[in-house]
Amino acid sequence: MARRATLIASKKKESVSETVRLFLAGPYELSSIDQKLNPAAKYPGIIGQAYDALGYDAMMLTPADVAVLGQDMPVALKTWMIPPGKVVSKIIERKNMRIGMVYFPVLATPETTPSASDMEAVRKEALAMRSAVDVIIGISPWGAQAEQAFLDKFNGTSEPLDVLLGGGLGPGNRGILEPNSATAWVRPFPKGKYVSLVRLENIMSQQAESFRKHEPEVRFDVVILDEKTSVDLAMDNLLAPARVGN
Repeated sequence: MARRATLIASKKKESVSETVRLFLAGPYELSSIDQKLNPAAKYPGIIGQAYDALGYDAMMLTPADVAVLGQDMPVALKTWMIPPGKVVSKIIERKNMRIGMVYFPVLATPETTPSASDMEAVRKEALAMRSAVDVIIGISPWGAQAEQAFLDKFNGTSEPLDVLLGGGLGPGNRGILEPNSATAWVRPFPKGKYVSLVRLENIMSQQAESFRKHEPEVRFDVVILDEKTSVDLAMDNLLAPARVGN
């Protein structure tokens, strides 16, 4: 996390007048199947402060993530608590761009298979906000298999999402844009040692109708948080008690 803090801070300092940057954290960042191996479960106060300090523009805190932090959850993170079983949407404005966020419903367990009605609810929520925003990003806790099923179900129709940020069970991917699809799909790699970058080009110059039907220019990249990325000292000091305890 100390290296991630350095990367986020460096990107925020870069001044590019025509670029809108959004820093997002997906589901299950804080929870773990084996809580004994999860520093957040043992040191929720420290980890909650650390995620607050990272300064994400948006997060998805599932009920499992919320349970880990409990009363130690910083006030700033509470806006990202997603209730179970419901599609939630939010709009974020950056410069002159409006970004729609669609949070897939959190199911009973990470292994639960979403129903056709779950998928349709996501699609309807996204399409309802299409005319009010420039980009729509979906954030999913469903796992790789269900996310692939969602993309396959609506491919070739009026695709609801421009970007799908996956989460939950299954492998990570660097970034996938299937032929004839307008949805860029990215899944995280394990253990938080990687940061995925997705770049959408020329969004504002495209008309909304054509943007839905044709592929945007998309670039994918992955930053490995190894020794090439320096450690943020303030974050490192904050995390020190949790590190010693493990």
